[in-house]
Amino acid sequence: MIETELKKPQPDKGLIDEAVEALKKGLEGVETLAEPVMKVAAILAGVWI
Repeated sequence: MIETELKKPQPDKGLIDEAVEALKKGLEGVETLAEPVMKVAAILAGVWI
């Protein structure tokens, strides 16, 4: 969506700002879950070996 908007002759800055904020919020959740997921993966890897 951001890429499409930026290709326009006069991109809507408000729309781009909203999309960037939504991306930031989504990525915060990923960052929060990354550590626990890696720990569980390590435990499972140890069990399966």
